[in-house]
Amino acid sequence: MNETRPSARVRTAADMASTLRIGLFADVQYADKPDNPWRDEFGRARLSFFRGALSNLGDALSQLASHSGPGALAFTIQLGDIVDGYKDDAARGEQDLATVVAELRKYPLPRLFHVIGNHCRYVPLPVLKRELGLEKGTYYSFTPEQHIEWRFIVLDASEVYPGAIDATSEDETQFQAACERCQVPQIQRDARNGAVTKQQLEWLESEMCVAQKRNQTVLLFGHFPLYEHASCTSHLLMNASEVLAIMDRFEPHVLAYFCGHDHVGGYAVRNNVHHITLQGMLEAPVGTNAYAIASLHRTADVLDSAAIDLRGFGTVPSRVLTKKRSELV
Repeated sequence: MNETRPSARVRTAADMASTLRIGLFADVQYADKPDNPWRDEFGRARLSFFRGALSNLGDALSQLASHSGPGALAFTIQLGDIVDGYKDDAARGEQDLATVVAELRKYPLPRLFHVIGNHCRYVPLPVLKRELGLEKGTYYSFTPEQHIEWRFIVLDASEVYPGAIDATSEDETQFQAACERCQVPQIQRDARNGAVTKQQLEWLESEMCVAQKRNQTVLLFGHFPLYEHASCTSHLLMNASEVLAIMDRFEPHVLAYFCGHDHVGGYAVRNNVHHITLQGMLEAPVGTNAYAIASLHRTADVLDSAAIDLRGFGTVPSRVLTKKRSELV
């Protein structure tokens, strides 16, 4: 398999000592169906390569798994919508998921973590949790044993999703309640975008308290963008303002939020936190791909400065994202 050429670097972080490296990709959206040309809300011509996405996934996994020794990845995370799914055919969605999981198992990645996306929810949730190893919970956190200065928090932004194939009336009730709390206008309440429950918000706050107590730097992962300047507005989490409010309270400890959903991708800084929307693998033009390797840097014992050296492949641009002491006080 040929390695996709990395995107041109914005600037380097060669003078920093690397602590750990992680792999990222988003929106594979594999489906056993023909490619789909379409136009988005801005009139742009788009093309979804449903079957070709599986080949892109294999190429990306092969490259990510090839890193060994000091350059080995600590883990890889997929940011949601690993399958496209079918709104009225759970069996076909399960079959596509089985195909993707079989592809994932071909490659010896050290650890692979999953984010649930809205298209994932076209597969019944119990099946999704079993196949992706999420039986213990769809939102969670972890800290690598050798890198206790970091805390990684994974959100389930599709926890409340009225469009899920197994949705109940409670999903719609909670979705509307979240929109009411955040004063989202009726015209902007897009059922393609999920919401998180109050319970998950309380859990997130408790995780941030732990990070603060332990002097950890936090990276968050979710499927839906939270910030309109890092994505088009129509793709935002419905109660993004509630998540952002928690991030704001613990801003000195939060370095970045990674997500997918908007396949075009995007990037912006809000309140000293980097928001990165990863380009979708599904729409990577033939002969290219869309994934990244992030090298994370931080002083181990002091919350001094932190940085991410993001090396993009294919349609994902490379960036160096920093947060200095002057921004932490």
